[in-house]
Amino acid sequence: MSVPGVILAGGQATRMGGGDKGLLPLAGVPILRRVMDRLAPQAGALALNANGDAGRFAEYGLPVLPDSIAGFPPLACGPWRCAMICAQPFRTGCPRW
Repeated sequence: MSVPGVILAGGQATRMGGGDKGLLPLAGVPILRRVMDRLAPQAGALALNANGDAGRFAEYGLPVLPDSIAGFPPLACGPWRCAMICAQPFRTGCPRW
């Protein structure tokens, strides 16, 4: 059975001076690309959870899903079973719930 995978890419990165953590390079490769490469073999369709201008992620070819309920955690009440965050580019698998 294939489950959808979502990459949480909407943090404010206040400890890093703001901006999108996922777009920062890590050893020359954007963190978001590293997370996508790790998650893709484990999930069906991939999507990004981020607020603001979705165009900043256009080169990655994934749908961008904004938070659905203001003031609640990302993807509140969504049907997601596999989610990873850009702050963990070396994670090897989805959590088991």
